[in-house]
Amino acid sequence: MDRSLFQGEVGLSLLITTSRRPNRRMRSLSKNLERVIPFSSRMQRGKASYQTLATLMKRRGFDKLLIIESRKGNPGALLFLKPSEKGLERVARIPILGITLQDRERRFTASSLKVEVDEMLRDKPGIRDLKNLLEEFLGSGPYEDLEGESCLLRITKGRKEGILLQFVDASTDRIVHPTIRIPEPKAEE
Repeated sequence: MDRSLFQGEVGLSLLITTSRRPNRRMRSLSKNLERVIPFSSRMQRGKASYQTLATLMKRRGFDKLLIIESRKGNPGALLFLKPSEKGLERVARIPILGITLQDRERRFTASSLKVEVDEMLRDKPGIRDLKNLLEEFLGSGPYEDLEGESCLLRITKGRKEGILLQFVDASTDRIVHPTIRIPEPKAEE
C-alpha cells in the first residue's frame, strides 16, 4: 500500500521524529514505529526547532507529531504533540523504561492498527486514558478495514515493572515489534 496517498488528509497523518541528536537505537525505534503505525511518516529532525516542525507539518498536511526523546543516549520518552495556533501543543509524554526492536529477518508493514487492552489491566486507573491517547494518535481511524497487514497494539502486563505496548500481527498473533515498556499510568485527578 502506498502510504503517501493518505498523507495530507486531516486526521490520518502522523509525523515521527527523534530528538536532535539521535543514536542508532533511537533511529531504529523510529523506523520500527513507522512500519507498524499506519499513515505515518518518519523524518530526520536535524536542527529543526518546534516552530520549524509545526510549519513543516502544516505544509505537508500532518496533524499529529510523535517525538522520541532521548535519556542517557537511549529512547527515554514518547512525546505526543498537535499543531496549534501558537506552534505545537503537548498532548502527552510517556516515559520509556525499555524497548525491544524488530529483527531484520521479517519486515512487517501495517495498513491498519487497532488498540486493545489485556483483560487484567482493563480496570486499572489510567489505562482507559492511555488507550484513548494511543487510538487517537496511532490508530487507523476510518481506514481500519483496508487490505494489507493488520496490527494490534496490545497493552499488557510485562514480567518486569510497568506495562508493555506490544505490536502484534493480527493474523498470526505474533509479536512484530517494537515492544515498549512504560510505567503504569496514574489516574487523572
